[in-house]
Amino acid sequence: MSKPAKPSGVAVPSGIDSYSQAVEELETILERLDDGRIDVDLLTAEVGRAAELLAFCRTRLAVADIAVERIVATLRTEEDLVPGRGTLTEDGVDPPEPNPDAP
Repeated sequence: MSKPAKPSGVAVPSGIDSYSQAVEELETILERLDDGRIDVDLLTAEVGRAAELLAFCRTRLAVADIAVERIVATLRTEEDLVPGRGTLTEDGVDPPEPNPDAP
């Protein structure tokens, strides 16, 4: 499986190759913050890193959401083109309206 493409214009935090890796590091930082295990001298740097990771994760989620929406839209379009399932015939033309006067 190929590596997911990194969206252009997105700052990728150093040492991060994937969304899951960013989440893992973010969870570690949050645990240390909750436990009070971060030295005051490092607090600003850790909170800055957490903000960087969070922005990266939010962007990756937004990009994934857009990609999924496009895929679903494509599937809906393809479903409309399947004969007998949508309003189009095999040649892509709308079928004629039924004639109520026809025998």
